[in-house]
Amino acid sequence: KLDHTGIDHYLDMMKTKIHDLEDFIKEIISYSRNARMEIRKHPVNLKQTIDEVTEALTFSVGNPDIRIENTVPPDLIVHTDGMRLKIVLSNLIDNSLKYRDEKKEQPFIRIEAAERDDVKVIMVMDNGVGIDQLYLDKIFQMFFRASEQSKGSGLGLYIVKETLNKINGSIQVESSLGAGTTFMVKIPG
Repeated sequence: KLDHTGIDHYLDMMKTKIHDLEDFIKEIISYSRNARMEIRKHPVNLKQTIDEVTEALTFSVGNPDIRIENTVPPDLIVHTDGMRLKIVLSNLIDNSLKYRDEKKEQPFIRIEAAERDDVKVIMVMDNGVGIDQLYLDKIFQMFFRASEQSKGSGLGLYIVKETLNKINGSIQVESSLGAGTTFMVKIPG
């Protein structure tokens, strides 16, 4: 209180911790909602939903230097729980934003989707920092963080997996350290 030197540094640290706590609370609320709310399936325009999610995330991050490509066909409809779909997409796209490789000349996130035998397949791809092969089988566990430099609480991908289980969906991941990550989500409907 008495020493005003370095006050900006301390205010920045406080701001960062407040945002971390806010993110953690949002994750706990998402998990709680997913666990107790009934499933409400209805037609959801996938491209529009992805646009809403990316707009909200890039606004909260402060317009990061990354290209986001939503190549989903504008008429692709998923018959699922819209709130739960947003939880899944938000967590996956947020991870791509958090773990982008700022050393790369053209960082990107690409979202693609297609229908295969009445199953919607959604791909979220990035050229971020990637995930070490040692950890790929653990990333969906509660509170798992691949390293001390991990920016999250270890709940995001756990919530994705649990949310997809509720709507009979599934998720797979492919990643290479330093090259990027691809998540493939399959949702019936």
